[in-house]
Amino acid sequence: METKRRKRKTCSSCNEEYSARHMNRHVCKPNSKLVQSAAQACPEPSDEECEAIFSQKSESDDLVSDCLDENLSDSSDNEKEMVFIDEFLEEENDYQSDDQYSQDTDHLYLVSFFKILLKWQALFFVSDHALSFLLLFFRSMLYILSATSTLATELYRKFPSNIYQLNKFISFDKDGFKKYVVCQKCFSLYEFSDCIHLVEGIEVSKKCRNVVFPNHALAHFRRPCGEVLLKSVTINGKTKLVAKKTFCYKSIEESLKTLVNRKGFEDLCELWRNRNVSEDIMTDVYDGDIWKDFNRRKYQFF
Repeated sequence: METKRRKRKTCSSCNEEYSARHMNRHVCKPNSKLVQSAAQACPEPSDEECEAIFSQKSESDDLVSDCLDENLSDSSDNEKEMVFIDEFLEEENDYQSDDQYSQDTDHLYLVSFFKILLKWQALFFVSDHALSFLLLFFRSMLYILSATSTLATELYRKFPSNIYQLNKFISFDKDGFKKYVVCQKCFSLYEFSDCIHLVEGIEVSKKCRNVVFPNHALAHFRRPCGEVLLKSVTINGKTKLVAKKTFCYKSIEESLKTLVNRKGFEDLCELWRNRNVSEDIMTDVYDGDIWKDFNRRKYQFF
């Protein structure tokens, strides 16, 4: 079997063949002669020549410095130039503030748009699920327009994708509701702070301590529930505990405050006195016998 020879490279100056490894280390004699002749043709300068060159360079530097001193003298023209430079720098700062102002205006426009959207939801009784789909639709439209518009790109980055991010964007976090942690098994309510305990410096969820049948005759029915209340969620690289199920509660006092503070609430409370309804038709609670007994038939409460 014939062995294949490796390809050899030919030197262009001496026309000799070498392998790839030897070609990298090959130095031709003609090339060395050319290098030596070039070194002889360009001899190194002597010390006197070097001193003359450096003296010329220093004289040229002195001339340049004198010209700069003359041009930067305390004349009125130079003062005008310095004032112009200061005004130019102030204009750059104004441009930066204008960019910041444009960002603030974009934020205000988005906040006003989202408030109008929430008012539209409340006016036409649109569900939160439908509103979340509408937000995704607007965000997808901005994503399509961002290929040709920088404004659409900036709006796409700020646009929320769900109702939680929408409320967070417009700083609508004071809703008056108190959130409780709910056990998924027995539906007991807990404060969030009562559901966390530390184990070796790490926050771990507690288990439900509710006993559904504390007076049961059998012992295994008197055991606590034991359901885990919280779950760990990773958000932006950080792990935190959140409730598996929540219950939102608003006190009756706060609810009555919101009702009483509505415009024309007192007038609406007195509308039942001036209603014209036939006797054989019941349209509201005021037409029932219980209300009539409490009002002028048997008692005088109202």
